Amino acid sequence: MKKETQNTVQKKLRYSPKQVTKTSLLDLIFLSIKANKSTKQICLELDISKRKLQYYLDKLKTNGDIRKIGYGVWQTSYDTVASSVRGHGFMWHIKLPKPIKVWDIILRKKKIPYILINKNYTYQFHFKENKVWLSKNSIIIYDIKSYFGFNAVESKKYAMFELKSYLNQLQNKLGVNFQVNNNFILKTSRQHYALVKNALAIQCQKDGTKINVYNEKGLWFTIDNSFNLQEAETIHPNTALSDNLGVQRYFNEHKATKFEVTPKFILNTMNGIQNNQLTFSRNIKTHINAIQVLGEQTKRLVDQVNELTKVISNIKNGND
Repeated sequence: MKKETQNTVQKKLRYSPKQVTKTSLLDLIFLSIKANKSTKQICLELDISKRKLQYYLDKLKTNGDIRKIGYGVWQTSYDTVASSVRGHGFMWHIKLPKPIKVWDIILRKKKIPYILINKNYTYQFHFKENKVWLSKNSIIIYDIKSYFGFNAVESKKYAMFELKSYLNQLQNKLGVNFQVNNNFILKTSRQHYALVKNALAIQCQKDGTKINVYNEKGLWFTIDNSFNLQEAETIHPNTALSDNLGVQRYFNEHKATKFEVTPKFILNTMNGIQNNQLTFSRNIKTHINAIQVLGEQTKRLVDQVNELTKVISNIKNGND
């Protein structure tokens, strides 16, 4: 198969060499990965350094466009996550083993730029593109990455795995230990889980409609099109994970039955059951009436037999 050069890929994207910007280069790299090119091939064909390629690979990974499947081997998420779940929007809350009141001294010593927020009680800075809040008793991390799994539980496991690595790097950066007995005390303050390439979301995109579902606790389900992935998303801070498992099961069961269980199907089934019950009820009533008639006739027959028995008895006694 003839190798695609940078020019042929650019023609596919309708870019001229002079129009190759940061955005178009991202597209070129994305298409190269989609074509199963190695990182070495991409560098040669696009005439970029390994360092520059890595910068864009990190961008694509952060955007949820690609995922790493081996050393130097990447795969486009769009090819591998259909009918799966994208976990994202995580806000991690890490409890410190002991209060820290000198964050300003630590940050200045480490030459880390920061700003004060929340009435000057919280120190905000960025580390590896994530926003970090430092307070006396805790650390909050706004995770901007996406994590793909076959369900919400698996995607959260990937997120937590990445988080532990991130926290170890943050500890080294700040020179502060966040752990208690070699473990981080953490919880999720926010979490979003989206069914990727969802049938309902695809239809909504075609129709140009939006769906937001609320309950007494607020918005918990929405149709989103982040990264053009047509997502059915659960976003409630406390129940998003369990909600997503239920929604995923709902759609999977509908798909398994080829979406035959529609409201009309249910109504027809219920009507059929109701008609059967009415027929059964009429039959029972008829049977009861027949039994009553049979009972009455049997009673009359017994009375007639008793009368006949008496007559025969009288005749015998008269003859004697």
